[in-house]
Amino acid sequence: MNLFNEKNIQLNVTLKTKHELFEFLAETLQNDMRITSKEQFLEGLWARENEISTGIGDGLAIPHAKDASVIFPTLLFIRLNQPIEYHALDSKPIDIVFLIAMPSSYHKEHLELLSKLATFLLKDDNQSKIRSCENEASIHQLISENIKP
Repeated sequence: MNLFNEKNIQLNVTLKTKHELFEFLAETLQNDMRITSKEQFLEGLWARENEISTGIGDGLAIPHAKDASVIFPTLLFIRLNQPIEYHALDSKPIDIVFLIAMPSSYHKEHLELLSKLATFLLKDDNQSKIRSCENEASIHQLISENIKP
């Protein structure tokens, strides 16, 4: 199974809270049969989040978890209709979410993907490109060309 494909991209998602977002992410993974337990994955996601916010600033968040419930490494992209409060490092709400879900033993792969994603997002033009893409295909192409998961 692919780490990232067009079905891993959801645009114009309406959520109101960080809690709703995490539930949505876990449910998406469960529906795609990429995790064995929604509850266990949520525990891993919140445990990581409680260490330090994964809201990196500029409206971007990269929640991530290495967890035994993850069957297949996965990268999800979510663009929200309206920004939500996330307790990001810059205290601003977020509207772009990249979720990284990795099996517990994928330490190297997890760090490599996180590094590639952060490097990609540090370029201001990439952030504006992501926000201006109108469909899943254009987002998939932009991310795949630059991150090469």
